[in-house]
Amino acid sequence: MKLQTSFYNKAILKNNIKRFAYIGILYFVIHFLVVNFGMLMNTLGTTHKMDHLLYKIPSGWDVFILFFLPVILGIVLFRYIQDEKALATIHAFPVSRKTLFFSHMISFVILFGIPLLVNTLISYAILVSKGYPASDLALHLSIYVIGMILSGMTIFYITVMFGMLVGSSVLQAVLTYVMMAIPVAIVEFGKILIGWTLKGFSTYLDEEALHLLMTPYYTIGRMVDASNTDFLIKGFLVLVIYLGISVAASYILYKKRNLERHHDLIAFDFAKIGFIGLLTVLITLTLANMLGSMFYDNRSLGVYVGVFFGALIGYGVTKMIAEKTVRIFVYYKSWLVVVGLFMLALVIVDFDLIGFESYVPNSEEVAYVVYGENSNPRQGRMTDESVLYGSEANFELVFTEQASVQEVLNLHETAIHAEQDMGYNSRVYRLDLVYVLKNGKRVNRMYENPKMEEAFARLHESEGYKQGRIKDIEAILTHPKISTINIWGRGGQERNISPDKSNSLFEAYRKDFMLLSYREEVSYDNWGTIDIAITKGDDTREEDYEILNYHSLNVWPSFEHTKAWLKENGYEGIIPNREGIVSARITPVVTPDMEGDIPPEYVKEMQLQGKIDSAGIVDDDIIDIIFGLPYDYSKDPEDSYRITLIYKDYGEYSYRVSALPEKLKSYVTQY
Repeated sequence: MKLQTSFYNKAILKNNIKRFAYIGILYFVIHFLVVNFGMLMNTLGTTHKMDHLLYKIPSGWDVFILFFLPVILGIVLFRYIQDEKALATIHAFPVSRKTLFFSHMISFVILFGIPLLVNTLISYAILVSKGYPASDLALHLSIYVIGMILSGMTIFYITVMFGMLVGSSVLQAVLTYVMMAIPVAIVEFGKILIGWTLKGFSTYLDEEALHLLMTPYYTIGRMVDASNTDFLIKGFLVLVIYLGISVAASYILYKKRNLERHHDLIAFDFAKIGFIGLLTVLITLTLANMLGSMFYDNRSLGVYVGVFFGALIGYGVTKMIAEKTVRIFVYYKSWLVVVGLFMLALVIVDFDLIGFESYVPNSEEVAYVVYGENSNPRQGRMTDESVLYGSEANFELVFTEQASVQEVLNLHETAIHAEQDMGYNSRVYRLDLVYVLKNGKRVNRMYENPKMEEAFARLHESEGYKQGRIKDIEAILTHPKISTINIWGRGGQERNISPDKSNSLFEAYRKDFMLLSYREEVSYDNWGTIDIAITKGDDTREEDYEILNYHSLNVWPSFEHTKAWLKENGYEGIIPNREGIVSARITPVVTPDMEGDIPPEYVKEMQLQGKIDSAGIVDDDIIDIIFGLPYDYSKDPEDSYRITLIYKDYGEYSYRVSALPEKLKSYVTQY
């Protein structure tokens, strides 16, 4: 019988449509009910907005469909390769594998695409009849249809690709969902594990780039936001790449598949190795992360135990599944090799045999460094808007001057040997350093809860750090798109200060910030904040009103120039004053069980538990003396006291003093 080698076969195509038409019809009905019927109901009211109708296309329902319907069609259209009778029947016909392969592809496009297209045309008719611009709507819906078909074909051929590797439809479905998530899971678990064992390893990764490259889940999920045109372009490109790879791999595997191996759970030997390898790695990393989290006080022990038993269990279970036998001890040699390799890799990382932890770039090699406290590093990217970033406790600075770079390098040297301070009062819970070298190379380091206050103090009081922070503050306070400036203080509040005054306010603030000590900066003793809202558009709420950035600048006790500015501009009432104080407290700065200041939230909790007198000091004469005490951050915490003034309307205001009159020492309480 003559072999037919055309691109597709009409008889096979017709048979597929006839057998599986119910799937396409079901898709059409559900899609109509969820999208078009809901849209029609919305138009029955006296008023409706087109945007409220259009947001349904696409919707979360489309994402659900994309991860369900193409998988079902990928399984049923190629089900015959895993069934002995069906396989013998279909390959008895004079039809090449190429013709079969592409006939099924066309069948999918018809079963998935026609219901989608018909429903989209119905949506188009509904919206046009209600006055939506036809040209804009046509563009929007065209992008939607292309994206849905492209996404559907990608998931379909990923399903087909795994179907060619295995001999079970159930395993095919499981692998389709699991394998699309495994690469991201391995990277996420792996970076956490390395971060625990390799000091300085940065666990920050560009999540969007990672997920775009490693799984279509993220890409297709983000495609719902059709208004994000920048992502749509990237998403379409990534899907085309995924589709090309999955179609090529599926076709090659289909051509190479040994039809006699339909009984095998895994039909290719290389796939068996990959299956065992990937799942063993995933199980090992998962168990190591679990035990590492459980053994919080001795995380290293948890990681070693987790890696050992993870490799032992992971290899044993996956080998059992792949070989379809419980007699896996005959593979004890390969078992020992796998466990040994995992333990060797852990030892290499844990003992830093590659010299990662001790490496610090030479200052002459560094073009600039991005320094971040409690922030996500920008990976050394410098842009015009980079100054509009962060807050008092979460910010980044870009250092280019040689002296400032050297200051950061010195801090880095200290961080290598610093202990982790996992205590309650750890101010910098993450230090990020991104060196951009003159040869273009980037060196990333991240240190969690480093205990090195003296090193931080030297950097924070350096000229380079001050100038870097001032650059950010100037960009904020003098931004041309300032919408509102509000100043809040313990004495009162002032809303909607004129942006015209922002330049003089910045000059006063700059003088104070340049003199700010590190101890005061990290004390959380600010008596007020300057809140700035920056918008884009024409600064009105009628059109293009959107908050571009929002910033709060702290005002500390030593900010005399800022106080003078407030007085000169008629805002003296904001400054903490004697009026309105209902009680006070005097406490040590350092307590026996905690290295740090007692925050107001902790005090309130102690009051609720009855451990502190809620009233505090209420004698007006004593409060007058307390209010007159000058702040002092020059002494060590052990030689200082904390004054807390409780205002009737504006909360608490705390600051440090050193010289405490004898008359007041009897009023000192533990909290």
